[in-house]
Amino acid sequence: MDYYYLIASLPELSLEQPFPSIDVDNTLSFITGNLNEEDLKLSKYLIFPNDNKNLTNSILDKYHKITLAEYKSPSNFSGEDILASLMQGNLYNAPNYMLRYIANYKDKFDLLRPSRIEEYLWLEFYNELETLDNTFIIEYYQFDKTLRQLATVRNSQLYDDSPLSEFVNDAINRQLEISKPETVLAKTYPFISDLWSALDGRDPLTIEKTMDRIRWKFIDEYELYENFSSNQVFGWIIKLVHYSRWASLSSEKGRIRCLELCDNALKVSGISELENL
Repeated sequence: MDYYYLIASLPELSLEQPFPSIDVDNTLSFITGNLNEEDLKLSKYLIFPNDNKNLTNSILDKYHKITLAEYKSPSNFSGEDILASLMQGNLYNAPNYMLRYIANYKDKFDLLRPSRIEEYLWLEFYNELETLDNTFIIEYYQFDKTLRQLATVRNSQLYDDSPLSEFVNDAINRQLEISKPETVLAKTYPFISDLWSALDGRDPLTIEKTMDRIRWKFIDEYELYENFSSNQVFGWIIKLVHYSRWASLSSEKGRIRCLELCDNALKVSGISELENL
């Protein structure tokens, strides 16, 4: 289906400051309110990454006493309620991949390493995407998975942590076994130099911004052949989710968050007050 008037009414988005002023929730409601039933169902998969993050954050908080971040928005489900509702089996319209994830790992959350808790959920998510009837969404998330795999591989080299064999595909592993793997990988993944340079710098904001820029370039190149289509709308929604994260950042929120993380670390270590340092 074509969405001429909807796409023509959408504002420009940017990952760079100054960010355009956009009411994310109202804009997303406006978009989804103009989608047909099939496209509306598909659009939920563009928001599920935030739900995935909210779910894993809830698991880490409950089972490992690790409070990583505030709940992500926009989301399909309430961040505060997602874990409890899934565990009780009453999360309305819960996707199958989340139900499988909870069924398979709910008795292991306290034993799994934090990185594995997130990786297992993403594996379930990526597997379900293969069943969708939309080429753009499948190809975008295949690209996103490859991007995450390459980041996982580089991090395993930097931090001496072996990634899940199921998470990194055989093709990437074979290329890594060749001398000078960066040169070989660059032929298949032109962005590898920018990605690994960001990862080597070990600055979280630079890493996330670099990965989002790579994702946006993929969307922009795909959209060259998708004018006014549902796929162009889907690409815009993905960008809106990214925009929402970056536009919500501020130095004051970062300072408060840093204090919260320090306080949490002190509590875990048995030190009750920040002033004791």
